Formats: sequence, structure tokens, C-alpha cells
Amino acid sequence: MYHGKKDLQNLKNQYGTKTITYFKNGFYKDSTNAHSAAIQYWRSSDTAAYIMDSMNSDTVLKVFVNGGHGHKSTYKTEINTDTILGYVCNRLTIKTGSIIRKYYYSNKLKLDAKYYDNYTYSNKNEIMNQMESAYLKLEIIEEDYKFTVLATEIKKRKLADSFFSIPSGKSIKNI
Repeated sequence: MYHGKKDLQNLKNQYGTKTITYFKNGFYKDSTNAHSAAIQYWRSSDTAAYIMDSMNSDTVLKVFVNGGHGHKSTYKTEINTDTILGYVCNRLTIKTGSIIRKYYYSNKLKLDAKYYDNYTYSNKNEIMNQMESAYLKLEIIEEDYKFTVLATEIKKRKLADSFFSIPSGKSIKNI
């Protein structure tokens, strides 16, 4: 959901309108219908995120995520603020400059925060230390728009470790 002054079609192209996220023991994979960065991998075994525009991309961008972002953030947690898909959620509000991010998460969807200790970019490690869970809703509020990501379904299933492997035959470019 989007409210704001920025061009809606450009935001849809940039972020997509649908995301599927998978988690398993220090791995995650995001797949979106965005026009760029449509597939993202995180593996706690290294300090990089891997990004591809699509599965047909020849190149995988390797982004080192242990460098911080240079902005001080404030954090506030509120308990039992919402119910999403039947899960009672807490809300973590993060203010960084003029940007506000609100994560809604349930303690019943635990993730081990230690896997994110080296993911310091955008304070992901601190966010995971405070939530220790996957989020079900994210609101990003900037001066001229509000952007919302909302879970519509949760499926628990077994995934092979190979599901989180970077596809073979791709060139990797460090950025």
C-alpha cells in the first residue's frame, strides 16, 4: 500500500508489489516482482547480500553489509499493538533522521538474531536483536510518502540448504 507524492508507478517498479521471503537457519531469500534487485540472498556464513535483477541475470551483485550507514537511530518497542494473520504483534519503531520505520512482528515467529550479528548495514543486526522474529508488516514513512509491506500468508515448510545457494554459472561482482 502506498500513500504519497512520489510517482506510484516508479515505486512499484523499484520495490515491486509482491514479495516472497524464505528463512532458514541464518539464510534468507527474497523474491519480488520489482524491475531491479528482484532476488536477494543473505547467508550468515559471510558478510554479504547477493542481489540479482532476475534469475536470468548473468551477474550477481555482492554487497558487503558489515559497514554501517553512518546515521544514529532511536528504537521504541510497544507490546501487543496489532494482530496480523492471527498473530499478536509487537511494534518496533525506528527513527533515523526524518525516516520512520515501523516493524510489526510476533514472538511466535522466532528467528535467531545471532545470524545477523555481521549485518550492520542499516542496523539490521540491531533490528534483529530487538525483534528476534520475522516481521509481518513494515511501514516506511518519509517526508513525501508512506510505503507499507504486509504479509498475506505464512507457510511453514522444509527447504533444502541448496535453495539458498547462489545459482551456478553467474559472475559475481563486488560492489
